[in-house]
Amino acid sequence: MGPGPSSVAGPDRAGPGRAGRDSLSLLKCRLQGAHGPGRPGPRGHPTGEPKSVTTTADSPPDLQPTLKGQRVWLRPLTAADFEGCYRAAADPATWAQHPDRLRYQEAIFRARLFDSAVTCGGALVVLNRSDDQIIGATRYYDWNPADREIAIGYSYLAHDHWGTGANTEVKRLMLNHVFQWADVVWFHVAEDNIRSRRAVEKLGAHSVRKLAQAVDGRPFVQCNYRLTRCGWTGRVNGQTH
Repeated sequence: MGPGPSSVAGPDRAGPGRAGRDSLSLLKCRLQGAHGPGRPGPRGHPTGEPKSVTTTADSPPDLQPTLKGQRVWLRPLTAADFEGCYRAAADPATWAQHPDRLRYQEAIFRARLFDSAVTCGGALVVLNRSDDQIIGATRYYDWNPADREIAIGYSYLAHDHWGTGANTEVKRLMLNHVFQWADVVWFHVAEDNIRSRRAVEKLGAHSVRKLAQAVDGRPFVQCNYRLTRCGWTGRVNGQTH
């Protein structure tokens, strides 16, 4: 998979067209109580469907949970994870379609990605369940409590784990978790990062705006993808919106 941009903007408000239709769907979802039926999952929770949680100023989302899937599991990233995270990021092929293509270099990786991950309060490491080795990292960011919106990004997986289903499982775990609080999740992806764009589109997210960005003075176009809670739950339950 190809990670999202290193220089990102905050979530946009819904615009006309697809975003406007998504907003109407979101309103309908709220009025109907959000979730449809799901199959019983572990601990009695529906499989592939977020729990219903009332979000208030006193109950912020848990942005550093421990999440377990079949192939991977996620836990909070700490400063002690540098060696494992850099090992997963050290292949230049991992960053081939990324605007910041030098992140395979240790000093740049630390300065432009890892140090901020340690302090941001929303970063997670991705571990292989078969051997508990770190194979990547990701994060939640830009939580907007007023509009109940958040972004997922700064993600990467070791190149030899591309095409294994690991990325899809990471996103599924993160979306199921954060949609307990959020109504909308944003993904910020460089226009030229075709692999990441296709992966986000397979989740059901739609590009609603493009923004001009730059890394080290080099311009690129960022696509902002929007995924609603109703769109996600409908997708995992085999419905269409």
